[in-house]
Amino acid sequence: MKTEELEMLCHNTDNRNIIIKHGKNSGIINALSEYCREHDITFCWLPMGQLKTLEVISRYDVSDGKVKPLPPFWWPKQDGESVVLFDEYASLDFDDAKKLMECIVQRKFNGYDLPNNCRILISFT
Repeated sequence: MKTEELEMLCHNTDNRNIIIKHGKNSGIINALSEYCREHDITFCWLPMGQLKTLEVISRYDVSDGKVKPLPPFWWPKQDGESVVLFDEYASLDFDDAKKLMECIVQRKFNGYDLPNNCRILISFT
């Protein structure tokens, strides 16, 4: 993958979500990971076929008889750029895909607004 393409995918300049297409052996995950590491960008790869959608969307703390919503486990740090890749999106059933897409479009997960310095990438393969 070319450096210009990686720059476009990783640097959050306009808060648009990007859909990418790649094959199983395309090497895009490794290329994104390496590029982010070299440019001090936090990279989070979420293979949706191996995760439960509710784990990705929400998390709760139950203590002292109270339920407190928490940001998802993958939540980016507030400082510095970050890239979150929702991979294998097509493996989700319709209801889960719809719930996740609503969160992505609204940039809000479990009541928490996604930081402006976070780029969302979605891959259907």
